[in-house]
Amino acid sequence: MKRKSIVALMIALIMTLSTTIISASTPPVLFNGESVDVSAVIIDNRTLLPARDIVDLIGGDIDWDGELRQVTILYHEIEILLTIDGNIALVNDEEIELDVPAQLVNDRTKVPLRFVAESLGVNVDFIYGTVVVDQMVWLSATGARWHLVDDCGNMDPYRARIVTLQYARAFPYVDGPCGMCNPPE
Repeated sequence: MKRKSIVALMIALIMTLSTTIISASTPPVLFNGESVDVSAVIIDNRTLLPARDIVDLIGGDIDWDGELRQVTILYHEIEILLTIDGNIALVNDEEIELDVPAQLVNDRTKVPLRFVAESLGVNVDFIYGTVVVDQMVWLSATGARWHLVDDCGNMDPYRARIVTLQYARAFPYVDGPCGMCNPPE
């Protein structure tokens, strides 16, 4: 009887750990309305993506410090510092507690998507099993241009409205991105 209880307890423990640590399914990801191929993982009910993939999608710069096991993400005036297995992140030197820390998974630095994206001004939703990521931009009051930052000097941020990049690109009167805050590549 005792042996059966121990075996049942071990099976229950293994099943619990396997479901809370890493989910086997990889959710599809849409970025600005387009399907993207990224290796997302679910850890403790949070979606983690490789830091490099997020930066490649949104733009910005990334730096890895192997000695400290830290990743730094830079996007316009925003700096995010995450430490592998650390529950505290720094956003412009402000400490923020994480639900799930950055982790190394298959030798790739995976970071919590919602935390990083929303810290960079990007909207994240989970709709019918799909991760939907929409970059947010300012649409000028005239609707002629969209802006990545609210202080580029080329618009009045108090009269602009925040919309998804997908919406701004589809808006019939928008000429395109502002040349000052979103220079051509």
